[in-house]
Order: sequence, then C-alpha cells, then structure tokens
Amino acid sequence: RGEERPPPPPPPPPPTPPPSGWRTGATRGSGPQSSSSHRAAPPRATPNSRAANLELLGFGPSAAPTEEELKKAYRAMAMRWHPDRPQNRERATEATQRFQAAKEAYDYFMEEHRRRA
Repeated sequence: RGEERPPPPPPPPPPTPPPSGWRTGATRGSGPQSSSSHRAAPPRATPNSRAANLELLGFGPSAAPTEEELKKAYRAMAMRWHPDRPQNRERATEATQRFQAAKEAYDYFMEEHRRRA
C-alpha cells in the first residue's frame, strides 16, 4: 500500500555522570573486610568520604545525625531509588547504583554508631 510510516522514535538520552566527589568502578566484595561472595556485583559509584555519605542521605556536611534520623533518611532514599519501583523501571541501572550507594552510606554510619557504643 502507499501508506507512510511514522519516523522512528528518537534515541534515549545518554546516562548522566555521577556527581563530583564520587569514584566509580568499586565492586561489592572487593575490599579486605568483605565476606565470601560467589558472584561479582556490577561497578557502581560510591561516596569516598564521610561528607559525601552525609550529602547522599540528605544531611549537611557537618551534621551528626542520630540513628533514628539515619534510618528515616535511608528509608526515604530506598523507597525513591529501589530498582523494583515502577518509576525506576526504565532507569534500572541508575536506580540500582543509587540504591546501593544509599545502603552503603547507611551501613557506614551505622557502623560508626556501633563503634561509639
């Protein structure tokens, strides 16, 4: 038939780079304190300082959040960036990286609180 086809959809936008102060390429289980891991996790961006971890969870660089404040901030980040959430299905890789970074930041501060106790 003589019907015209619509033009193809535009390509998806390129991924956004991680914020400054983050390093990429770290994998779960690659550190000296890691437990035995049978499969390698994909590379992801991780904060490299206490201030970056605070910023990631929504606190100021010199904040001293309580365990309850940390828990609340982590839950908010987890709900926002969990890869299984409907709003994150089309950007699952970014959501996974941000979710894992939030988990690592939370674990960092919870370990800090455990050491103080």
